[in-house]
Amino acid sequence: MDKILVIDDELGPRESLRILLKNDYEIHCAESVEEGVDLLRRLNPDLVIMDIRMPKKDGIQGLAEIREIDPLVSVIMLTGFGALETAQKALRLGANDYLKKPFDTVEIMEVIKRNIDRTHRERRKSKTSDELKNLNVRLVEELAEKERMASLGQASAEFMHDLRNPLTIIVGYVQLLADKMTHQDDMPGSDDETGEYLEVIEQNVRRCYEMAQMWQGYAKGERGALKPTPVGDLIKDVARSVEPLAAAARIKLEYDVITEEDLVMADAAQLLRAVHNILSNAIHAVPNANGTIHISCREEGHFIRIQVEDNGVGMSDEELTKAFEPYYTTKEPGKGTGLGLPITKKIVEEHSGEPDVTSEQGVGTTVTILLPLMNSKVSNPAG
Repeated sequence: MDKILVIDDELGPRESLRILLKNDYEIHCAESVEEGVDLLRRLNPDLVIMDIRMPKKDGIQGLAEIREIDPLVSVIMLTGFGALETAQKALRLGANDYLKKPFDTVEIMEVIKRNIDRTHRERRKSKTSDELKNLNVRLVEELAEKERMASLGQASAEFMHDLRNPLTIIVGYVQLLADKMTHQDDMPGSDDETGEYLEVIEQNVRRCYEMAQMWQGYAKGERGALKPTPVGDLIKDVARSVEPLAAAARIKLEYDVITEEDLVMADAAQLLRAVHNILSNAIHAVPNANGTIHISCREEGHFIRIQVEDNGVGMSDEELTKAFEPYYTTKEPGKGTGLGLPITKKIVEEHSGEPDVTSEQGVGTTVTILLPLMNSKVSNPAG
């Protein structure tokens, strides 16, 4: 049963509220701010109803003490005739509502229910925010651990690198949710947006599990089966995952995917790894201001051309010649392992495709993947 704390130095109003509310709520009464604050600490009520004018400490002083102890509990101030200005001041100082004496029975029941619901909502948001922040800390620590383990060898390094991409997305969406829960009031459509964030988080948690299974299969000498895969849908899936992370870095993500019906024979999890690596590199390479990443996917003869073009820092001719070398990276220390493009190259070639990188320092980089269309007999994309 929800608990209500009534603080009023006058016996009449206290008893009136107790009798009115006792059948629906657990009522506790105090005749001074000191007594009320003590009960607040012990009872953790869902609502406080407090008179403004009281001897010794008045309701405004009591409100300040309550907010120090519990910033989330709803507080309704009781005010008599001629004290409307004081009630409005209380609202500015953190009260949630006020009622004028003598109060209307129907009105006070509605106000009480509304404010108890508000307390529950704010406490749920605070709890969720704390849980998300804790999860974020754990995930960041997990990412750091994966980076440290990358020195154990090529296979281990690739595995950790693969897990890093979906984990990075999960961390980003968790932070978005934490910020949303902490700072954003309930607005129309906010539940839909939260649902979308949770869907992406669940999708990438599932992707981590699939990658773990994939690498277990590698350890046994098994390879994933190639199946007809709608490449346009796969591109959109990856782009959708990284879109909020790009937006958080003030990078514009543009789509030009016109291969809705085209299929390639692919291990979808592997191909997703390849595209994800390219997009992740592009996000890191693009400057925060006026950054753009353009993703295109279109049919070209017997092939599908996937292209990711950015206006980032670009690479020098020397850096470009080493782009597919394992462990070579132009990122700052601790920001990358230098495995993204080598992994991508290996995956594309395993799919009878061909990767290519062109770049100009200070202008940007374009990464292209050519994959044979399903049933295509062409074996050399370059020819």
